[in-house]
Parts: sequence; C-alpha cells; structure tokens
Amino acid sequence: MGKSMDAILVQALEEFVETWEDHLQTVEALKETEDRVQLSVPKE
Repeated sequence: MGKSMDAILVQALEEFVETWEDHLQTVEALKETEDRVQLSVPKE
C-alpha cells in the first residue's frame, strides 16, 4: 500500500467517525418522525 501503519490507522478512524456521524444523524431523524411504516413478511 505504501502507507505507514500510523497513516492506515488514522484513515480507518476517520472513516469510522464519518460513518458513525451518519448513523447518529439517521437515528436522530427516525426518533423525530412519529409516522413509521413497518413491513412484515407473512410466514408461509
């Protein structure tokens, strides 16, 4: 890869934080929305 272990770890942590922030925003948006649709598949 041509990168040091430190650079790889920093990149991994940055990507994790970005993904985690998106996740938290999605969870917060779902909490704010009262109307939700729940889908279910009947057992056959």
